Amino acid sequence: MTERKMTERQKLLLEIERLNKEIIKLKEVIENKNAHVESKNKHIARLEKVISIMKKR
Repeated sequence: MTERKMTERQKLLLEIERLNKEIIKLKEVIENKNAHVESKNKHIARLEKVISIMKKR
């Protein structure tokens, strides 16, 4: 019975490890998307500046 519990524990540990890797991958994807959004926001801000300067002229 203890051997059976050990294998169940090992299975659970492997599942936890797999889920942790998946979480890390998802975090990387989210961070990457956030970086893209930030760069887009910078471009939008630059365009808005140019538009406001052009409107003043």
